[in-house]
Amino acid sequence: MMEHRWGRRLTARQSLGLQSARNREALGVLLNASISGAYVATSAVVKREQRVTLLLHSPMRLNLSGFVVRTDESGFGLEWEVFAAEAVRALLLSLGSRP
Repeated sequence: MMEHRWGRRLTARQSLGLQSARNREALGVLLNASISGAYVATSAVVKREQRVTLLLHSPMRLNLSGFVVRTDESGFGLEWEVFAAEAVRALLLSLGSRP
């Protein structure tokens, strides 16, 4: 599989809520993130190109939206809706990196 990510991938393990047209109450775990996207482990069913909002509450409250670019048996890869948005930069800083 070809890597399409921009920037360095940072490891995470942060619980979150998922909001989409299909799964309003879903839960997941952010496993990694970069300036261009993230990978979320979840049992929620999502489809490619579906818009999803990640609802993070710790260490700060952030809502980050993006589009599903790949799925697998453990979760999905997401490309941020807005590349390098301020909320994405805040997330990466909280994970210990300068975006």
